[in-house]
Amino acid sequence: MMKIDMKLHKAAYTFIKIWSTNIENKKIFCSSFNDFIPKEWQLLLTSDGSLTRHINILRRKKVQIHIIINKRTVLEDTKCFSLDTVSETKREVWLMNGNQTLIFAQSYWLEPKQSLQFNSHKPIGQVLIDNEINVHREITHIYCGYCKIIESKFGNRGPLWGRSYLLYFNRTPTLIINEIFSPYLVKDIQFFNHKTHA
Repeated sequence: MMKIDMKLHKAAYTFIKIWSTNIENKKIFCSSFNDFIPKEWQLLLTSDGSLTRHINILRRKKVQIHIIINKRTVLEDTKCFSLDTVSETKREVWLMNGNQTLIFAQSYWLEPKQSLQFNSHKPIGQVLIDNEINVHREITHIYCGYCKIIESKFGNRGPLWGRSYLLYFNRTPTLIINEIFSPYLVKDIQFFNHKTHA
């Protein structure tokens, strides 16, 4: 069983992974995609578009963030991203729409200078859209698990689904992002699909 240690207001808490798949291993990923990932989650977890834009369209409200942590640190466990140990800027946020918390996001800037051009009070996806910045997104892992604090914040019991990916700027791996999603996002997609096909 794998785990990611996270911090919230100086109180350590842990997201426990009960299942994880490595997308870089195409054979393993293809065999596990339909067997383990629920159909209603497949589109959201594998989308390489702007999640911020999708939520804005579905909810007709702009996504806002509540910052938990924003600091310079050292990221040691980068083996799953084929990277060496690096010094980077870490940020943890809740992405919110109105009063509802929809996503927990954890980001690591591998190139701290790049982070300076980003407004820390906006979602990264929104900054990319506003400034027309072209990036390449490489999803590396999809997983599900439990975390009492995140479940409480979402107002839903686990298991919760999440993913990890790299963002490339000018072909250079610049940003690692981990995202854990509220089940309400899937309900929004299902409602939208039902409405468009009615």
